[in-house]
Amino acid sequence: MQQSGSTSDMATALLTNFEASSRRFLDWNAEVARFLNTRMTRDAETVQAAVGCGNGLKLAEIQQAWMSQTVEDYLQETQRLMQMSSDIVASVFASARQAAHLTTTEGG
Repeated sequence: MQQSGSTSDMATALLTNFEASSRRFLDWNAEVARFLNTRMTRDAETVQAAVGCGNGLKLAEIQQAWMSQTVEDYLQETQRLMQMSSDIVASVFASARQAAHLTTTEGG
């Protein structure tokens, strides 16, 4: 009967982690959507500025500023998503270790 309890504890630990991981995946998706929205807004602002700039020198400045901002945005977003991904993986493995520990200590 002890085995049944430890199996139940293991299942509970895995389910709890699944719920937490699911929330983290949703957060990850929300972050991607936020980033895409920000980039689309900035791109639209750049196009609007470029259309109304009036001369080639100003257009080159607008393009340079857009390129710098875009590169910076993507670098920052990559860092955010990598951190979020690391957190997801760490939580999955922590739960698996916890479930395995419950099985070995309670299940014999």
